[in-house]
Amino acid sequence: MSVNVIFVNINWKKARHNTEKSTRHNMTVLHDTIAGIVRQMTPAVLCMCEVGTASDLLTEAHMQEIAKTIQKAWKTHATEHFRLRFLFTADAPYMTAYNELQVQCTEHRILRNIYGAQRQPRTAQMFLCLGPDGSSVDVINVHAPSGTPRLTDAQRKTLLRNLLQSNSESSPGHTIGTARFVIGGDMNTGPHSLSQMLQMLRQQGVLQTQAQVMEGTTPKHGDVCFVGGIVTQNLETRANNHDPQHDPYGIQ
Repeated sequence: MSVNVIFVNINWKKARHNTEKSTRHNMTVLHDTIAGIVRQMTPAVLCMCEVGTASDLLTEAHMQEIAKTIQKAWKTHATEHFRLRFLFTADAPYMTAYNELQVQCTEHRILRNIYGAQRQPRTAQMFLCLGPDGSSVDVINVHAPSGTPRLTDAQRKTLLRNLLQSNSESSPGHTIGTARFVIGGDMNTGPHSLSQMLQMLRQQGVLQTQAQVMEGTTPKHGDVCFVGGIVTQNLETRANNHDPQHDPYGIQ
């Protein structure tokens, strides 16, 4: 009764799509990336970050065009029945696609001001995922940008603390840090550093559920997630990404 949850940074900056020709080319590139993920990693949930940037958002029309490209790639290369649904808003750089024949994703919202960055918007995407066995898990898709100004350790700790102290949908009346959760995306943090910060937050009582950092065999910087309160394992299959700085990665 397991399902695959995949995270990928697609590096879809608005400035790279300022002409009709460049947009057509890049949609073809995105199609190929999604096709590889669908073929190789069979996602039930695909969480994408840097769908635009927080300081230069995409338009609603552009987000819809991306969703159409993903739908087409999924339809062409899926080996199982699916009915695709999307979670996104035009005011945040995230998009999640999920197969509602395998999972149900509800209670979608954007977490805002998750750490201070000189008044630059810092957000995360959150939703409730109901699995095929009836269990519910909070899923957070987050991009912690590493540009200028550079992300500091203090900001990383604040980010993790605020995510774990957010209200849980899987356990109403509790925080994420005491519930069942999956947090991933582009953390811009290595697995060792992430483990150390989570241990500190456990000592402070912010993280109370049993948690585990999930990393692949050769993760690129930021391609790491962590889970709490659920049984999971790394997804060993791999797929290519048009952005060489990040690989799609996932858990089962």
